[in-house]
Amino acid sequence: MKCLIITALFTALTFSASGCMDSDFDNHTTTPFFYYAEDGLYGYIDPKGEVVIPARYSEANAFSEGLALVRQGDKQGFINGRGEWVFSTEFDEIFPFAGGRAVVYKDGLAGYIDTSGKVVIAPQFAEAWSFSEGVAAVQHADGLYGYIDSTGTYVIPPQYAYAEAFSEGLAAIATHSYKDEYGDEVIDSIGYINTSGEIAIPPIYDVADYFHSGRAVVGKGGLNTIIDKQGQPLLPMQEADIKNFDDGISLRITEERQDIIDQNGDQIATLHNMVYGRQFSEGLALVQMENGYSYVNKEGQLLFTPRPYEDAEDFTNGLARVCSGYDAEQKGKCAYIDRLGNYVFKEKYFTEPEG
Repeated sequence: MKCLIITALFTALTFSASGCMDSDFDNHTTTPFFYYAEDGLYGYIDPKGEVVIPARYSEANAFSEGLALVRQGDKQGFINGRGEWVFSTEFDEIFPFAGGRAVVYKDGLAGYIDTSGKVVIAPQFAEAWSFSEGVAAVQHADGLYGYIDSTGTYVIPPQYAYAEAFSEGLAAIATHSYKDEYGDEVIDSIGYINTSGEIAIPPIYDVADYFHSGRAVVGKGGLNTIIDKQGQPLLPMQEADIKNFDDGISLRITEERQDIIDQNGDQIATLHNMVYGRQFSEGLALVQMENGYSYVNKEGQLLFTPRPYEDAEDFTNGLARVCSGYDAEQKGKCAYIDRLGNYVFKEKYFTEPEG
């Protein structure tokens, strides 16, 4: 399961069986718990920073649809919000639940299980994506991509060089791919289809992102723009890193300036001394300034004076994870902050940075 937007610019993080809390497309948990690390083990806290499941797992992941994938000793499986084992698994790879289904891999083939752990679609696909809007993109054994329903029946037959999940009734698909000089497959001719499998936006782009707030970022030849759901560009093609929209706002980053823009591409605010920025999440965007990390709101105001964290993550369910250091040998150097920038929970070895 690649879970990659069809571009090198727009990357969606995949769910992995490691101690990281990755965010995937439409992966909103119904159990607002957050993992924490302590002496090499993982547990969970609630939004108030209270420990609800003690650190006892060697691997832990974010909750998705009320379940979290964990490993304890030789046992791997899903727990509920009370820390109770719901079922254990022996699949080679597991992804988060979405629409009551989770992608699993066994011996190189992908299938789906339900929230009881029952295999509902036997592993048979070369690749498979999480369900979204009632369907899932899969790669058939012949290499082509199509869409299945929750029973595993094709509702859009395999016919695409690549396909992504549906969002707001549209899905990015590629009609052509080729091998580059290094033998790697390159996907181009990207457009969008509707839920009937009809071409809604012609496949004329090199890169394309999901639709959010009725807008999607697309690109061709190293230039990017924003389009609406009719495929109409709202900005001239430009050499800019345009983040996907959330609640109608986005970041546009060029070498010369960094702007917050609305869904029409109009400037709302200009940021200064920003090195890097991410997509807005819950009304705030993570930004890396020249002197550290902070979060910016849609008016362009920083949540707090930049802090020299080693790393920081997006806001999810009202909290964001920030780290003063992180390595495989010594975990437990992170903390959670609220929307005011206050520390809600600090891991054992977290050191609050000066500045």
